[in-house]
Amino acid sequence: MSESTVSNRIPWPACGLFALAYGLVANSPMGPLVSETIRDHYSDSLLNQGIGLDAVVLLGAAPIAVVAGMLVLRGHRSGPVLALIPATLAA
Repeated sequence: MSESTVSNRIPWPACGLFALAYGLVANSPMGPLVSETIRDHYSDSLLNQGIGLDAVVLLGAAPIAVVAGMLVLRGHRSGPVLALIPATLAA
């Protein structure tokens, strides 16, 4: 494969990680942490767990997905390993 062919490839794994980060950030504010657009009929204990989950997504998983996407773009070997954290949270 020539060098020009390799450099012209679309970095699909990185695009997927950026889309995952966007989806996580777009979904979390609708939960009990910010606006409660999505209302669940749960006990107070489960609502507190939902608030904690939204906080973990906004402060942990989404930024890690962006960092992993940037590492994958740069060809760093730790990018795919780091991508397992937000991917397993989203699954």
